Amino acid sequence: MSTIGKAILTIKYDEEIEHLVYVVRDDALMEYDGILGTDFIRRHKVVANYNTRRVSIGKAQFKLQPYIRIKLKPRSETIVQCIANKNKLGITKAEETAPGIFIGSCLVAPQDYICPVTILNTTETELEIITPQVTIDELETDIKYKI
Repeated sequence: MSTIGKAILTIKYDEEIEHLVYVVRDDALMEYDGILGTDFIRRHKVVANYNTRRVSIGKAQFKLQPYIRIKLKPRSETIVQCIANKNKLGITKAEETAPGIFIGSCLVAPQDYICPVTILNTTETELEIITPQVTIDELETDIKYKI
């Protein structure tokens, strides 16, 4: 796997950590969004507990959200769990994530940044995707009702 650059990553939680990371192309096959290497894990005593799905860095705890492979039948609509960018009631942005694969606009109330969405496979072939990530827009509250 080749890199396209490197950057200093600042992680803020109980404290602030700076760490050098290498950047790869978006189409690089990786099971997770980002991987902090063993140098980071050792230096900051990171503990990943897969039974509880939590990662600990010092006293701070974070939810571990591994990707799951999902098969989409041809010309089908499938409801799948996805990773949300917010933990608030809102509407997912409809988008085409790959040619012929569409995430629908859905009203969702994520819990632990996980929510169900509708995915359409408009192609003629069965496709495999990994757990999608969605952007949630807040609900408009400017609506006035007359009674």
